[in-house]
Amino acid sequence: MLERFMSVVRIVAGVAFVTVGIFLLVVGRETLLAVALILFFSATTAIEVADRVEWAYASFIIPVACVLAGLGCAGLAVLFFSDPTGFEGSRYPPVVVAIVTIVGAVFFGGGGIVALVRMARSRRPS
Repeated sequence: MLERFMSVVRIVAGVAFVTVGIFLLVVGRETLLAVALILFFSATTAIEVADRVEWAYASFIIPVACVLAGLGCAGLAVLFFSDPTGFEGSRYPPVVVAIVTIVGAVFFGGGGIVALVRMARSRRPS
């Protein structure tokens, strides 16, 4: 019961962050941050939803969500490198932010692409 409740909480939180990203996009401020928020948190929400659906759907949702998360991390990396001073007040040193965004982009994005290619190859008729 607690697991289901926490799943709903994660979905609601993900939708809330996506909504904030859409709001920032509509208002016209911090466009790159808005896109990164939308991509990353729509991916995390999709993965949480995929955990609740049949495996046939989840096997497609998860790699696509990984690509979205990778794009979101890449957006944050671009945002960081375009203005590193914008992250000075954060809890972590700028070098950590740079490493995490790049590693996230490479592993989420690359892993999602590899998973999609492998899935497409395995479903191709012989």
